[in-house]
Amino acid sequence: MEPETTVFAIPTYRLRDVAEAIEAYDANFWRNGHAVKLMVFDDSSVANHEKYFPLLESTRTVNELYYVGPREKENSWDCSTASCATASWNCSSRTSFAPATAATATAP
Repeated sequence: MEPETTVFAIPTYRLRDVAEAIEAYDANFWRNGHAVKLMVFDDSSVANHEKYFPLLESTRTVNELYYVGPREKENSWDCSTASCATASWNCSSRTSFAPATAATATAP
């Protein structure tokens, strides 16, 4: 029986701060003997991605590091809308899975 894989997810919209956090988390996991996959989910704008991604890209880790950013989300969206077959599913809305904002949130 294979041991379960641990994934440590880091959601962010401030990519500027992520490289330093990744280094700290990675060092802590390694120091304590843990093998963890690190996964960054980036909601930054494309402009911020282009500005700060090189910092993340140059970050060296002991553990595996994965990244999901604006381009990866766009590719995923394109794949899911291409296979959208039912009329009841709203394929044209990119906000289908976005968090509710104060303007769109409804009281219980």
